Amino acid sequence: MNNIELKGCSPVPLAHYLKALGILRLVAEQKEPDVRGYWKNDRFHLLTELTKDGLVDFFIEEYRPTPLISPWNGGGGFYYREEKSKEKDPETGKFIKTGKRNQPTAATRVVTSILNSRVARLEEYRIAIRQARSVLDEMGMTEAPKNEDKMELIMKIRNDLPDDQVQWLDAAIMLTDGGLKYPPLFGSGATDGNNDFTKNYMERLNDLFSFDSGIPSCYSSKWICSSLFEVMVDQQLSGVAMGQFYPSASGG
Repeated sequence: MNNIELKGCSPVPLAHYLKALGILRLVAEQKEPDVRGYWKNDRFHLLTELTKDGLVDFFIEEYRPTPLISPWNGGGGFYYREEKSKEKDPETGKFIKTGKRNQPTAATRVVTSILNSRVARLEEYRIAIRQARSVLDEMGMTEAPKNEDKMELIMKIRNDLPDDQVQWLDAAIMLTDGGLKYPPLFGSGATDGNNDFTKNYMERLNDLFSFDSGIPSCYSSKWICSSLFEVMVDQQLSGVAMGQFYPSASGG
């Protein structure tokens, strides 16, 4: 049994604490059910059959992303932007909208790229996206719902998703007799202001490996080693949203 110290996982900031829990969960679910973890001197440790290199290889080659989706949010990648005509409103000076929602956004593009992918590790993600789109089609929804419609959508999606994919929904939203409640850890149902957690997550996955080929980025190994072991790298991501879990790292 190897004792691997994860120097990149500390109690503060919150992102690093949550990262430790995520690593333990993923290794236990996808690789080694008997893995154990503990905290010592503000660092997380894994007790595992894996070596340090084996842990890195797991995340690069085998890790299957948890299918996080938010079809109840406008920025979750399930709704297109409304088309605008070339004519301007004489009073406002703005282009007149046509009423047709057919303009892709960054969020719809990344959802579609996962759906069109044939990479094996994204199969659970494709199932979740297809299921959500099926419910949206059934309900005739072309834009993010509100109030009772939102409650109905979430209930239908929860009923249709496979059992192993319901955990994320239950973490992000609580269905109660008094309506929808949002655990503060995930903002307002997977949003932090205008930042949708699921859209950000999918885009960062695509930074790690190609959705077309499944081939890891040339920087993936360095980024993962930096994340796990606090190894300094000179090819950091920049210009991406960090949100409330690690606000001091905003910008890169």
